[in-house]
Amino acid sequence: MVRFSSTASLLLLAAAAAIFPTSTLALTKPVFATNAADVQQPKTDGVRSWRTYASSDSSSQLWNISTVMPSKTMKTSTGLGMYAYNVIWRGEAWNPSRPLMVSFGSSISRCRDITDLACVLSKGVQDGWPWQIRTNGSYAKAILEDAGMAIVVIVSPVCYNTTRLTPIGASCGTSKNNHALRHYRPDVVIDVLSKVQKSFGFDTNSVVASGGSMGGRGALRLGTAYPLRAISVVGAMLEVSANTAMKSLPWNSGNAGEGCYSLNFANVGGTGCKTKMPETMLMANKFVSTAVQFYASPGDSTANLTTMVQPTCNAINEAGGNCKLNVISNLPGTNRAPIHNELAKWSWAPEDFNFLVAGYGGKPVAFAGPVSSASSTSATATATSSDSSSSTSVDSATTTTTAAPTTSPTIDNGPGTGTNEDLLDR
Repeated sequence: MVRFSSTASLLLLAAAAAIFPTSTLALTKPVFATNAADVQQPKTDGVRSWRTYASSDSSSQLWNISTVMPSKTMKTSTGLGMYAYNVIWRGEAWNPSRPLMVSFGSSISRCRDITDLACVLSKGVQDGWPWQIRTNGSYAKAILEDAGMAIVVIVSPVCYNTTRLTPIGASCGTSKNNHALRHYRPDVVIDVLSKVQKSFGFDTNSVVASGGSMGGRGALRLGTAYPLRAISVVGAMLEVSANTAMKSLPWNSGNAGEGCYSLNFANVGGTGCKTKMPETMLMANKFVSTAVQFYASPGDSTANLTTMVQPTCNAINEAGGNCKLNVISNLPGTNRAPIHNELAKWSWAPEDFNFLVAGYGGKPVAFAGPVSSASSTSATATATSSDSSSSTSVDSATTTTTAAPTTSPTIDNGPGTGTNEDLLDR
């Protein structure tokens, strides 16, 4: 008979907790804290740590979230290591055969203090698929258990101090020496993925990405440097130098362009930059093996349908890829198309998730029970796609479908900013 020490027994219990939020329902519903002192203590198996939460609907489905913080002493002009991230998962902690989604939040999901645990934890489920998992048990079960997918959520700092070469403790409300971070940098994200691969494991041939606004641009940016199987974005596009977020603009309460790719240049004052942000529109050929879909609206002035999103889809298709464009032409209850913030309610329906699953050849999953994103109130959407195997024409197929807005987080100014800095409209 094998006997275990009390320490070993505790580790086994912790490991069991990592394996068994599957179909188990929560007896209580732990809520996210607004400050680090109130965040629940993590469990650990000696390799990784995690917290277990329940979806906030009546199903109370359990799911795990592991939060990894950047080093407080991190100082580097390259930016490697400056992102915090969350890994959302269910079942076994280590699983090298699971598919992985890289979820990029909009500008509302950035943290002023990237070492603030409560901020990183809460911003990691602020929007997109993580928000759906947090609020809807049908999503938690379908995504994390039935599809067996894990989600890594990138959380970026609002700004970077160009004197101290760190995002730690940067006074983002002051323009001097601060570089507003308005893009996700693919090299930093790829570094995160290498760490997730070592700690949790995933199938490198089954990686997909999603995001809205700034996060959508981040997903596309990653797609130019990493072999993604599918990408689904809303309110985003491939970028050219004329786009506002690509310019070196004055700070203006944090609503600045990024301009400089080099972190040691403060992007204020409208001065030029020797290391400009790469134009991803010139890299449309990188998506030849990636299924891509966009949600856009004629009412969106940030990701303009005519001048930005449609040309993006055209460029991908003309390069031999397969891009689908879903145009949302009406906001329910109104006689107009949704604006940028309102458009963020789309692209999180079950069919959008299964679009990502199909990208790596997975089987579609069913979303049992009440699913808010499949409500009977629908808005007209026109889907335009091109099958690169038969034609590169961007108008080779046009179908009319319906798409309903999902339950989405309240758009606010973020924790204690008092500015427009953290609004989704970026």
